[in-house]
Amino acid sequence: MNISHASAVGTALIAILPSVVLASNNPAEPPDTVRDPWVWAGFAGGPSRVSVAHPLTTGPLRIDQPRFVFNGDGSRTFGFYGQCSVAVGQHLVVALGYEMDFLGQRLPGTGTSQDADGANGDGGQTTHPDGCDTLVAFSRLDGSLAWTAEVPRAVLNSWSAPLIDTLHGTVIVATGRSITAFRLDDGSPAWSTPVGGVLVNASPVVTDDLSGRNRLFVTDHSYANDNTGRLICVNTDPFDAAVNPYEPGEIVWTLDLQAETSGNSPAYRDGVVYLSTATGGAAWDQGTVRAYPATTDAAPSPLWVYEHTTPARFFSGVAVRGGGVYASSFSNHGGQFSAETVRLDAADGSLRWSVPTNRTDTTPVPLGGGLVLVSGGIPFSDELLSIDSLPSLQMIFETPSGNAVRLWDTAQATHQDTNQNGRWDRGEPFLSIGGWTIQPAVMQAGETVYAFVGQAPEAIRGGFFGPSESVAMVDLSRHPTDPRFVVEWGEGSGASPGLTGAEMYTVGELGIHAYGAPRMPLDLVLRLWTDGLLPDFNADGLVNFQDLQLATQYALQN
Repeated sequence: MNISHASAVGTALIAILPSVVLASNNPAEPPDTVRDPWVWAGFAGGPSRVSVAHPLTTGPLRIDQPRFVFNGDGSRTFGFYGQCSVAVGQHLVVALGYEMDFLGQRLPGTGTSQDADGANGDGGQTTHPDGCDTLVAFSRLDGSLAWTAEVPRAVLNSWSAPLIDTLHGTVIVATGRSITAFRLDDGSPAWSTPVGGVLVNASPVVTDDLSGRNRLFVTDHSYANDNTGRLICVNTDPFDAAVNPYEPGEIVWTLDLQAETSGNSPAYRDGVVYLSTATGGAAWDQGTVRAYPATTDAAPSPLWVYEHTTPARFFSGVAVRGGGVYASSFSNHGGQFSAETVRLDAADGSLRWSVPTNRTDTTPVPLGGGLVLVSGGIPFSDELLSIDSLPSLQMIFETPSGNAVRLWDTAQATHQDTNQNGRWDRGEPFLSIGGWTIQPAVMQAGETVYAFVGQAPEAIRGGFFGPSESVAMVDLSRHPTDPRFVVEWGEGSGASPGLTGAEMYTVGELGIHAYGAPRMPLDLVLRLWTDGLLPDFNADGLVNFQDLQLATQYALQN
């Protein structure tokens, strides 16, 4: 892998990054961040998959010490899928994992789950032939267990994330061979439907603006199994004979994409579903990006199809911001910049720009103001080398003329080439951050833009899909060589953070780490303090006036 000095153009642009980022606050730009400041609905935050928190999000003040680490309630212990994102609702955090015994071994589960009554459930027991996972919900306030529900077991190391449907008050899981919805308040079953295929790495997206005809979309897995992938459309609104003649959970249509799919999480905005595929282009290894209308009652034709210009596949989702659709590819060979990140015109799919970037299965993060953050690269260890790329974050800047350049790559910028051979060798230090499964979460606080991003797990110790061992808070207005680029490290977690209000939640080996203080009404804060029930918000082992001050600082005023 060739490691060269940053380009003169990229170095010069670093100096103006703060003002560029602030351009994202331009009122004329569509507000494509997460819609609700107190909810992180699932993978990449919301339906447009931008992974950028609501402007009112302040994030945790510190991440060197979690407020609590959730892994059960004393009588039951849970493990969680290492690279799976959590979903954060107004009061509960929901995560996908499995129950463990007192030795830390996975319990097999009963192999059954209760179906809801209705068109897609008979009120009886439905067997999960591959075993069960556990959907776990716990309180944002104190980490107490709220409820659990059994779901089909994830296959092929899937990291498909649960999704909170705020419109209908449900949490939806697409795993195994089924899509299942549970009521968010108590975990009772709402509906369940088999999809006739395996769901791997792709997280569902749900609409909330289609006036009684809202839908869920997800792609199934077909890569390397001699099948082509499908886009599945499921109804989520109540039955209405005139307007919406489908029961909640009923499949409206399935569309054969005539391409292989794996991990291709759809995005949604303004009546259109956007997704990528691993194949489907003119060449056998040429991926595509596509747009489909979301309002049809039959499998639709695409509004447009973009065929990637070089032999590389898309195993990631896409993000939609402003008039752009953003996607990053994965290349099976080559160096640090052997894959590409593209911006397409959302109206017609035409290519606006393409920039060489690290191979990844993550979704690009369009920050606004022409900036796009990409996390990619393969983790490594002394026992197993990376495939000629290193885990890194990369920043792209779109110039006013519509071209784009890569400003920096963290691995390239911080690599210390001790033997001066122009490439990375084992033992040579560099800032290892991000990776092909590591989805960043971004927020803006004042004039600074921060990213919360984990480190890729070592391939041997935890496996490619094991939990991250640390998470960094990064100041994106600084160059990676600046000692203040990494503001702070948090140890023990790092997967695809859920970022909302003054809090962050992320999965680690010992459980889900909670950072920051939850948003509560001021009268509740004072009542908890008076009753001696206020949690230890600053995680210093004491409940005192510092915790009261922290709680009131973020309190909702009555």
